[in-house]
Amino acid sequence: MPTFRRRTPEVEAIQYRPGPGGNCHEVAELVGASYHEPHDCTADDVYEIDLRLVAEPGDYVIRDGEVLSVMSAEDFEAIYEAVLS
Repeated sequence: MPTFRRRTPEVEAIQYRPGPGGNCHEVAELVGASYHEPHDCTADDVYEIDLRLVAEPGDYVIRDGEVLSVMSAEDFEAIYEAVLS
């Protein structure tokens, strides 16, 4: 029986890590939102991108062209692999 590998396009993505030393500002840059001051983002904060799209700590925020999505770390790591540049 033949086997198949899922082919996905390259996407921009970042794992959301809020709190001290976190990356709220990088997530804001990826989604095109205003800059988040580090003290405005606590360790248990969710990142609300819009009314339907919310990232929990540890989720990946993904940009595929103009489309934004959020995926759990488990699902993201099962589908995508890092592209070495």
